[in-house]
Amino acid sequence: MDRNNPADRICRIQRFGSTRVTPQQRAAAITLLRSLLRASSSHGITLADWDKVTDLPAACLGVIITHH
Repeated sequence: MDRNNPADRICRIQRFGSTRVTPQQRAAAITLLRSLLRASSSHGITLADWDKVTDLPAACLGVIITHH
């Protein structure tokens, strides 16, 4: 697993709370994470920088699961 690869990070998460993650939720979370990383890269911020303060991949998955 590549810790800097958004898809790898999302795919490692099998459950969110008691909810089993579906392939559709996983795909949507990967898309969201990639969008956020593109936006933050313009500020010089990487996934490794996010890791210092939060679990951004898990947060993206959580937002997708609770939003839909």
